Amino acid sequence: MKKIFSILTVLLFIFALSANITKAAALTGVVYGPSGSTVGTYVPASSILGMFTTTTAVTAGSTILFNIPNNSVINVTDGVTVASDFTIQELGAGSAPTAPSTLAYSFDNHTLTFTVAAGSLSSDTAGVGSFVVKMSSTAGGNEIRNPQVATTTGAFAVTTSVGDGATTISDVTFTIAAASKLAFTGQPSTPTVASTAFATQPIVTIQDAYGNTRTADTSEITISAYTDAGCTTAVTAGTLSGTLSMNAVAGVADFLGLGLKYNKVGTIYLKAATGSLTSACSAAEVITVGAASKLIVSSYPTVGYTYSNFGTQPVVQITDADSNVVTTDNSQISIEAYTTTNFAGTKSEFNGTSTIYATDDGLVGGAATGIATFAGIKYNTVNTTGIFLCAWVDTNGDGTKDGGETITGCSPVFKIYPNSSSAPAPVTYTNTPTTTSAGTTTTTTSAGTTTTTTFVAATNVPTTIKPVAQMTVAEKTSYIQSLQLFLINLLTQLFNALKAAR
Repeated sequence: MKKIFSILTVLLFIFALSANITKAAALTGVVYGPSGSTVGTYVPASSILGMFTTTTAVTAGSTILFNIPNNSVINVTDGVTVASDFTIQELGAGSAPTAPSTLAYSFDNHTLTFTVAAGSLSSDTAGVGSFVVKMSSTAGGNEIRNPQVATTTGAFAVTTSVGDGATTISDVTFTIAAASKLAFTGQPSTPTVASTAFATQPIVTIQDAYGNTRTADTSEITISAYTDAGCTTAVTAGTLSGTLSMNAVAGVADFLGLGLKYNKVGTIYLKAATGSLTSACSAAEVITVGAASKLIVSSYPTVGYTYSNFGTQPVVQITDADSNVVTTDNSQISIEAYTTTNFAGTKSEFNGTSTIYATDDGLVGGAATGIATFAGIKYNTVNTTGIFLCAWVDTNGDGTKDGGETITGCSPVFKIYPNSSSAPAPVTYTNTPTTTSAGTTTTTTSAGTTTTTTFVAATNVPTTIKPVAQMTVAEKTSYIQSLQLFLINLLTQLFNALKAAR
């Protein structure tokens, strides 16, 4: 019985003791002073770092722990952040802004731990009241840097060593800095076919120096194409088309559905620019060739002579609609002569192998190049009105243009001149002038001798068998020499006539 009574007595004592223990209340009035500051800036000297109101008495030697918002930076360089950079004051009689007796900080945990000095405490509130922690007037203004990332809310917590845990507020905000640069926050799809709109269009964002979106900015963003990753050399071989500029909405220019595309095969980079902001250069955009659409006669004679191989032999390229060579195409290509383009008018055959493949050797089975290079082609009919060298993808290989063979192309017009009056062998013509010698006729009379000079003009001025513009270099040289000889003979005759007349 005595044992039971003893146990009950102990339990009653513990209950009575626990009833007299008052759990410390939470801190109130917690404020983070830098809230509302611009991202990336430092907390200035003499500014408020934090405020709070205690419910449990803080004494000299007590500690106050600040958990400053994540991404804030405490300068841990030796000698930069020290206790004298801060002051603590309990508002009331007998207190003054006094530096903490010690300071500890954690760069990784974003914490500052102050040890309260006696001068910080008020005599009338005895540690239970409102406290203000400030940067001192001697602080360098480089001790604490605000976050560089703008968030709508942040977190700041205060704990005292005599309290019952941290009190946290979450309404800390930071203001985006001034517009500084552009960034591609959405890249166009790659690879993409020439003249086909990017499946994914670019997205360009107006940002501050730290990469935060300037949501209030509506500046016009312009897109252009460049050849290099630094966007320093503008493209010249092709054209970027579609809607190339638009105004940002809430700081973002989204080119979705605006049809940006490029028409030449290769690698390009897109540049986004507006005003004086730093421009942005996209990742590499690979443009690939489209489907075979047409033929381009990229090499052709400007003049031809019967029974002689063309001086410039035909070369035909298989290209897409934008004239990009389809290098993977090894189709069979045929060529013929027409008196009008588009395979209209009179058709005549070329002499030589006029059907070959678009391969490295022109033969079936060769490596595809998309280019048919002909050799030994000539035309044996004079046509000074002009002919067109026309080509088509000969799908059935019969050498005849059929209605269903639609991938075609023709050269500009050129003329065919005679190279021989009859023989099918090339003949070199030399223009030689024919002249009649000039001289004098002498008549003798009985009264004496009378000399009569009769001037006989040179005849047969040298003529050409073809226009000078169509002559070869050798033919031009021969013709000029003939003219020179004609003029020399003419001048000689004139000189002799003048001499005889004296």
